[in-house]
Amino acid sequence: MSNDKPLISVIVPIYNGEKWLLPTLRSISTQTFTDFEILLIDDGSVDNSAQICKSFLTQESRARYFYKENGGISSARNLGLKEAKGTFICFLNSDDIVAPDVLSFLFTLPQIHKADITSSSRLSRLHLRKLSRHRK
Repeated sequence: MSNDKPLISVIVPIYNGEKWLLPTLRSISTQTFTDFEILLIDDGSVDNSAQICKSFLTQESRARYFYKENGGISSARNLGLKEAKGTFICFLNSDDIVAPDVLSFLFTLPQIHKADITSSSRLSRLHLRKLSRHRK
């Protein structure tokens, strides 16, 4: 990753997500695609989400943490968009567990199909295998 401009900014809005947050962050940090940053947007959590994020920052140099007063998921995402340095944006929720090749797949897919955007509500390994056959 270029320190100045990562290819993808992964924006994760967080509100009281301590139960699932660490597995989510681990699944993001272990992506096979490595040119990305992680923006953790704490939307006024009152649980241990902030502590989990701050601990994660010590282990993951691509991550940045932002705290804001609670304003809802849209305002958290908007702060992420404002702070994002990446050429492309990926939104994940604080309870999403993603396969290790999701960023790679979502980045490659629009190049194959000459698309401007990709969107997914759910990608499993089975979906990825089926869709990857179309790349050939």
